Amino acid sequence: MAFCGTDSVMKDLVYGRYIPKEDRIEYDQEKINLIRSRRTQNMPHCQSCPVLKNCAGACLGEALNETGSIFGIKPHVCEAIRYLAKRMPLNQGLYSHLHP
Repeated sequence: MAFCGTDSVMKDLVYGRYIPKEDRIEYDQEKINLIRSRRTQNMPHCQSCPVLKNCAGACLGEALNETGSIFGIKPHVCEAIRYLAKRMPLNQGLYSHLHP
């Protein structure tokens, strides 16, 4: 989930640009590092959550779009995920990713 341009709140998810004359993509390593830094241990709001490893703040794109922070969360979604986690099995190792 990203938009073109540098004025968008989503600009942190645009981590490269295409250079047509050279037919190559130039990557922005700082942006890549920022995206990679969105981990549960860097998200204070998630630290005490019982479903931390199954959610990790929910969708990065949506949270960034709504909060303006790459470490943002969506509290109403957190509430729904915790509600569902009490009523259905959590990820039991079937998938390698940690997303609801």
